[in-house]
Amino acid sequence: MRWPMGTIRERCQASRATGFGLTSLCIGDQREYRKHAEILERVRKTLKFLANDLPNERGFFYHFIHMDSGQRWEKCELSSH
Repeated sequence: MRWPMGTIRERCQASRATGFGLTSLCIGDQREYRKHAEILERVRKTLKFLANDLPNERGFFYHFIHMDSGQRWEKCELSSH
């Protein structure tokens, strides 16, 4: 599997975030860019990772993470979204 945690690389080279990626998957599903089951699986995998495995501080997530490990990227800040 290309993205084991379901996360989506942002366009910025230094960035390793997911936020807008989930929105794009919903739009892609509505426009039938990929099979519904494939998009649904990726969204579920991402949300499961966010809920259960993404490192956080009192419920706040690190703004950037490593795409392969899901760990905090360098010394990035926490994000409320």
